[in-house]
This record gives sequence, structure tokens and C-alpha cells, in this order.
Amino acid sequence: MGNLLDDPPDATAWRAEELDPLLNEVRAKRDVLVSAWRRLFEADRRANRTRSFGPNEVRGVADAFEPALRGVVEAWFARVRHLDQEFREFAQIGSPRHDQRKAEARRRAYYEITQDPDRSTR
Repeated sequence: MGNLLDDPPDATAWRAEELDPLLNEVRAKRDVLVSAWRRLFEADRRANRTRSFGPNEVRGVADAFEPALRGVVEAWFARVRHLDQEFREFAQIGSPRHDQRKAEARRRAYYEITQDPDRSTR
């Protein structure tokens, strides 16, 4: 997810334009996605296993995708900023060893959620 950051090691903002290819594709294929999702749940609706995911509800979910995704990325970036702020506070020169360990832990967590390929996509 580090590709969303303006400067992964020292991020000050996330780049919304990085989401554009995905969001443009979802917009372009909206009707196909809605139809496929409706068909996916059709058998369950006919068998009365669910009443959800009818045509109107599926369209609503598709329309809510972009703001929901942006909200998730905003929350993630708030965590990135918080970890960076804690790192900077704990990394002050002359800090006791305990604070240095806290600073190192924040820096590791920051790296994991921004650049570690195994953990940043979870």
C-alpha cells in the first residue's frame, strides 16, 4: 500500500489518483458487476435463503464502493500518520531506552502497513 503514499518513508499525504484506475474500471463495468452480483445470489433468493442482494440493493452497494474505499484508505492513512507521529515523539534525542524501543516498534509498524508486501494488503 506504500504506492498510495506521496513519500513512503516519510509520508505527508496519500495519492488519491492511485485509486483512479480501479475506480474508473468499476464505473465503466458497473452494470456488468451489478448483473453478475445479482445472478450470484439469485438461487439463494429463489430458495428463500436470503432476501438480500436484490437489484436495488446490489446497485446501492456498487454505488457505495467508491466512498467506502476512500473511507478505508483515509482510516489507513490516519493510522500511518499516527504511527509516524508516535515514532517522532519517542525518537527524540536523549530519550530513555524504553522510549527508543517504542519508537523502533512504531517505525516497524509503519513499514509493515505501508511497504511490507506480506502485511500491507491485509
